[in-house]
Amino acid sequence: MAATNTTMNNPNQQAAGQAPGRRRSRMIGAVGTGARLLVGLVLLGSVLQGELAGPFRRAAWLLGLVGFPAVLLGWQGVAGPSRQATAAGDRAAGSRTGSSPPA
Repeated sequence: MAATNTTMNNPNQQAAGQAPGRRRSRMIGAVGTGARLLVGLVLLGSVLQGELAGPFRRAAWLLGLVGFPAVLLGWQGVAGPSRQATAAGDRAAGSRTGSSPPA
């Protein structure tokens, strides 16, 4: 009989082949998704109410809809590859030393 992998049931447990100190990502499920959606809609409604109560400011909308997401995507593109490369290198080398990649 095959051994049961309990890591999927407890996200705080270490997965096989995973460096110590790192946790698997957690799934938030239907309730978490609903909560995120509700909070997002409340915040969107608040912003729209405030914007509709006053004059339309094109710069504020452009900053919020284009500028801020562009900055976050750029930051993710700069920070993301180094983290992924380090994790892939750890897996390829079979590293289980417990040392975490430089921040």
